[in-house]
Amino acid sequence: MKVNTNSIVVLGRMNPAIHHPAWYGAVDILRADEVEAAVAAREIVLVPQLAKFQSAGFGLQCTDEQWQVSTDDAALVSRILDIACGTFARLKDTPVSAFGVNTHMRFKPDEASIREALGGFIASLPVGLVAAPSPPIFSQLNVAYSLSDLHVEGGVAFSRTMNASIRAVGDTELIAGANIDHRLAKTDIPREFHLEHVLRAAEPVRAEAEKLLEGVRAAINAVGK
Repeated sequence: MKVNTNSIVVLGRMNPAIHHPAWYGAVDILRADEVEAAVAAREIVLVPQLAKFQSAGFGLQCTDEQWQVSTDDAALVSRILDIACGTFARLKDTPVSAFGVNTHMRFKPDEASIREALGGFIASLPVGLVAAPSPPIFSQLNVAYSLSDLHVEGGVAFSRTMNASIRAVGDTELIAGANIDHRLAKTDIPREFHLEHVLRAAEPVRAEAEKLLEGVRAAINAVGK
């Protein structure tokens, strides 16, 4: 069993009050069937500090400081990217300071003891780790490292950091994840940029991170074989 969750998160000054499915439909960001699905789900929350709803295979949430769209359906990864791009093309004057493209995988490894499977995987990494017992028993691993800056039109640059993690959930499952944070580089000169273009430029690194997680899953399943 494996579940992949992908999300796009944007940080800035948001106005949750407008983020109702009907608004998204009125400005042609959501299709009519997606608006209908959101209404039928009866999970719409709309208060001054929070907007939230579920539609056909994806969820959207907005607070004063954060906007997010996510899906567990691999077939809808490009759709949530279109929704994010459409939203911030429409809300182009929203002050944005950072965004993240994220991918997470929840799975049951073949090894009966997930902590030993994770420990065996970590011990196999070329980092000179020596631990007892053998294989060591781990419940979580976190790694953070910098990526090259993302440069877009108008001389705008975003610094990028990937935060990767893998952790045990209960006794039978692992969650592996990669959050790729993009932060607007500080500059003395204010720069104008189109966030929808930046989001599309960031998609390849999310896709590569997803492949990385698949490789981690395969390596963990190979432990002890």
